[in-house]
Amino acid sequence: MDPRSRALTKEEVDLVLQMIPEGVYRRYAAALAYTGGRAGEATAARVVDVDLPARVIRVRRSISPGRHGELIEQTPKSHKWRPVPIVDDFVPYVKEAMAGKKPQERLFAGKRGGRLTNKTFVRAVNWPKIREALHRPDFKVKDLRHTFATLLFDAGVSAPDVQQAMGHSSLQVTELYSRSRDNATAGTGRRLSAFLRGSRTPGSSPSTQDAPARSDPPSL
Repeated sequence: MDPRSRALTKEEVDLVLQMIPEGVYRRYAAALAYTGGRAGEATAARVVDVDLPARVIRVRRSISPGRHGELIEQTPKSHKWRPVPIVDDFVPYVKEAMAGKKPQERLFAGKRGGRLTNKTFVRAVNWPKIREALHRPDFKVKDLRHTFATLLFDAGVSAPDVQQAMGHSSLQVTELYSRSRDNATAGTGRRLSAFLRGSRTPGSSPSTQDAPARSDPPSL
């Protein structure tokens, strides 16, 4: 499925956040929507990773389950850290998440300070109700990541910069989120339609009006 079709609009992001009570779960949802982080990256983020003056959060690590169900902290999927911009709408959530915490504490922890999982999150925020409000019965938590990528392109951010922010391994993956190709195709069609309309008068036949004048072949 086209990942762009999974993305929310800015208004829909606002709706989702409004439906989640203030606190750790709303901050977590905001982190996914406004940083494009994977679930394991968001829950692995620490206070020290945030540089508010520079408006950057550095994605340095990710948490994933091991073979026996244990949680393993490792580098992100791309195997290297990446900087992600902290947009204005996300600043209040970051400040709330940092308040009273030490540098090595988790930025987006659960209510008791432990690791927050998507399973716990979905249950706590009544995800089916959010789906109903969005009129999207198949909307998933990971679609908040798709939302960030699509909004970046809609804002005019270049594909290489979107790739860096998302941590994609290739530009080809990143461009799946861009609507620019569709827009370019539509624009090409409009220009061709305008040309074809202007190349003939109403009621004329393209086969006669647009055909080049015939001439006798030159003598050899």
